[in-house]
Amino acid sequence: MLINDLSSKKDDKSLVNLPTLAPSGLINPTPTIAQNLISTDQMVNCNIDINCGGGAKYISKEACLNSTCCLLGDKFIQYDDKNKCLYDRVLLSGSGSASFTPVNVAAYVSTYNAYIYCKPEAVSQIKELDKIVKEWIEKVRKCSSGTQYDYSNCLKNCTDINSWPICSQNCRDKSSISACDAFKEYPLNNLNNAISASCG
Repeated sequence: MLINDLSSKKDDKSLVNLPTLAPSGLINPTPTIAQNLISTDQMVNCNIDINCGGGAKYISKEACLNSTCCLLGDKFIQYDDKNKCLYDRVLLSGSGSASFTPVNVAAYVSTYNAYIYCKPEAVSQIKELDKIVKEWIEKVRKCSSGTQYDYSNCLKNCTDINSWPICSQNCRDKSSISACDAFKEYPLNNLNNAISASCG
């Protein structure tokens, strides 16, 4: 049994309904996702169980949610990783294989500004996908800030059907609309799929 299991006190819920965007031409990211581009893992005063020395430690909320005061034999030891505590307990009990069922760990996903509980082996992949989505959203923002307007206004001058291909290509080149090709990458689905498969 983990002592002072902070995940049992968490006030953040796992993501249940993941938003998806349907790419159709040029779109703006949803306000919820766009505003979270600047969000970061919040720092908190993490309370340490009295058995592990008490007091508080100023660390990230993710690190706080994953820490525990672990009873090993007759001693309490502060651990940054609940699964390491479980592993060491199995070793201390004399089991040579050190087999145990890992518990889900908290991972901060900045795209949703949320802490979600995932299988430990999936956290690094989810964090990498989260980083890719943040970069993609930034491309969407840059593309949406005037490029679409310039391109559309230029196309209004392409009235001759015979010169349409050349005229539309010139508009594309002048407006830097090619930056909007970032929408084709659409990595949000990959992040949502990874979260659905490994978190909850």
